[in-house]
Amino acid sequence: GAGKTSTVAILVRKGAAYLSDEVAMMDPTSGTVAPFALPMAVKPWTAKAAEPLPAGHVVASEGETRFHLPLSRASGPVPIESFILLRPGRAGHLRPISRADMLLAVAEHPSSLRYRDRMEEAFVGFGRLFRETACYRLTASDPTSGADLVAAAARHRSKSLSL
Repeated sequence: GAGKTSTVAILVRKGAAYLSDEVAMMDPTSGTVAPFALPMAVKPWTAKAAEPLPAGHVVASEGETRFHLPLSRASGPVPIESFILLRPGRAGHLRPISRADMLLAVAEHPSSLRYRDRMEEAFVGFGRLFRETACYRLTASDPTSGADLVAAAARHRSKSLSL
C-alpha cells in the first residue's frame, strides 16, 4: 500500500531495469541485489497510478489483478547504491535517514527478519549493506512524483560519482 509497484513501474518506464517490486535477494558480501523478476501484481489502482505501464507482457490474471512482466529486466546482480523507505504523504521529498533508522524500519517488516535462528546473521548482513549505501525516506503524495524524486536523486548521485 506504499506505492512500491507503481513507483517501480514508472521507474522502469523511464529507463530503469526491472529487478522486482516485492522480493529482493541481496548478497551483503558483494553489496549486490540479484534480479528476482516476478511479474508485478498490477491492481486497477496501480494501473491507474502508473499508466502507461512499461513495455512488457501480462503473463497471468487473477480477478482484477494482472501480472505484468516488464521487458527491461536486469541480466545479473546489480550493485546496491541506496535503500529507500517509502512513506505515503502529502509533501514530496526524499530525505537522507540514518542507517540505524533504516535498520529499524527493515526489522519492523515481517519478511525481513522472519527466522529467529538467522536473526543475528540477518542483522549483520543488513548492517554491512547499510554501511556502504545511502539510506533515504521517500514521502510522496503519488507514485509519479515519488519516481521523479528517485530518478532525480539517481542522476545527481551518478554525476557526483563520476566527478
